[in-house]
Amino acid sequence: MEVIVQKEDPDEKKKRNTENPPLVFVHGSYHSAWCWAEHWLPFFSNSGYDCYAVSLLGQGESDAPAGSVAGTLQTHAGDIANFINRNLKSPPVLLGHSFGGLIIQSYIANLKNDQLLETGNLYPELTGAALVCSVPPSGKR
Repeated sequence: MEVIVQKEDPDEKKKRNTENPPLVFVHGSYHSAWCWAEHWLPFFSNSGYDCYAVSLLGQGESDAPAGSVAGTLQTHAGDIANFINRNLKSPPVLLGHSFGGLIIQSYIANLKNDQLLETGNLYPELTGAALVCSVPPSGKR
């Protein structure tokens, strides 16, 4: 999975007494992590947040899918969960645009199911989520 990382200046982090949650940005259809890099990542990293923009399977510099379909809501949400499990030490805020917002909604639904089933937290806890012009749960605009 391609990830663009922009972290807060370590010297600035030492000056603050609080720890901000990491931010994970999920792009919409026909985009990749680059769409967050020009404005969003610099703004939030300069505001004290470690930022991670991910490219979903088959997008940007991420791996090509094995089949003709790059993934489903479930597989994309699972990829985000795997990224969080492997790379982050504290619960992040997920930010998703368009189709990325629908993926985040799927993640949250899986998070609640994970808690109900007590399956060992396949979907890590979140600090929050933000949906930017998101596709609604029905998939229709």
